[in-house]
Amino acid sequence: MDDIRQVNVRGTLYNVTSTANINMAPIEDGDTASQAYTINKLIVFKGYLCKTTTAIAQGDTLAIGTNLAYDTIAEEIEGLSDGIGGTTDTFRFGTDGSGEYGYIKKVGGADTFFPFKTKHTETVTPTSRAQVDMGEYHKKRYVTLTSVPNNNTTTYSATARGASLDMGATNTHRYVNTNGVPNSNSGTYSVTANGTHDMGATNSYRYANVNVPLTADGSTQIMEHSTATSISATIGDYYIISATGNDSWRNNLSGCTLIASTEYSHVNFSYVALVKATATTITFQNAYGGGAIRLAR
Repeated sequence: MDDIRQVNVRGTLYNVTSTANINMAPIEDGDTASQAYTINKLIVFKGYLCKTTTAIAQGDTLAIGTNLAYDTIAEEIEGLSDGIGGTTDTFRFGTDGSGEYGYIKKVGGADTFFPFKTKHTETVTPTSRAQVDMGEYHKKRYVTLTSVPNNNTTTYSATARGASLDMGATNTHRYVNTNGVPNSNSGTYSVTANGTHDMGATNSYRYANVNVPLTADGSTQIMEHSTATSISATIGDYYIISATGNDSWRNNLSGCTLIASTEYSHVNFSYVALVKATATTITFQNAYGGGAIRLAR
């Protein structure tokens, strides 16, 4: 009759049948030897194929590493089991319920989920334009380029005035040249007095209308009824000279440009000339007395 025994293999009971003509290794389910064994004897200890490393007497305590050693693949299986949690831990594949897949480790009845991939939220911030090394085992998810300088050197030449200039979808320009942009303003600024005029920081004027009257400046009168033949002058200013002499008075003018004149002879030869100073001293003929008045510019 067949001899049927149950073998516990990692918590599962298996029925093992042995007959007289089949040579099987003795099965030991407990820690106490049920019979005596010689050295290098194969036995099944708690579901694993083992070999005795010493002689064992009936009633001796059986222990891996003391008088038993795993044999062949059984040792590898036990080592793998211990490496991933021992006899009290179990592993299975699954999901955390949100669609993230990983493996689940059960320790003492509690499940711990370990995803296959980790969600990261860190940001890498490059500071130069080049290939960005995110690290061999980087955990960055985002890249920000706000600190990357533009190292392009070309210049974009604008030819029209506009609120928005399209420099191209993939432009390589760093500079903008607006020399070719015409002034499309059409306003006119009217100047009615001498001096410096503020036309506005964002003026819309293109033209200037200068309507400054030319008036005598009494406060800058140079001389009156004098027999002097020269006056100090400001280059570019206009002067009226009224003097006496002879018909060669024009030949005696220097330091100025004659603009207009009139002359007459009654008792003495007299002339009136409008000149523009070209030097800081104007020389003229004045035999009997005359005057010179500077005019406003």
